Amino acid sequence: MDIDLLKEIIATYRKYEWNLLKILVSNGTTTDVTHKLEAVYENDAEICNSEMDAAWFTRPSKKDREAFELRLIDENPFALFETFPKDIDQTERENMLKDMETRLAEISSGKTS
Repeated sequence: MDIDLLKEIIATYRKYEWNLLKILVSNGTTTDVTHKLEAVYENDAEICNSEMDAAWFTRPSKKDREAFELRLIDENPFALFETFPKDIDQTERENMLKDMETRLAEISSGKTS
């Protein structure tokens, strides 16, 4: 994972009032990089193992909804975007977010049909 690129992406999202929620770290990312991420983002985001390097962002949306964007940490910008009702069941929301992670992993690895 390119930490400088991640910092750039986070700065851009913050400029548009997105909040960093979670950083996904692929198995290929070294322990050293993971420790650097933890030191830099310990108060901002949860750091989780994943199939890809990506970041979750969130912000309020229109009509009592919450927007979520899952951004691939790559030179080629690509993200998935969804909005959910603010009062959605936590389990249902987590399942929908996990589905977005699966879709982005498939797209980034070229496994889509």
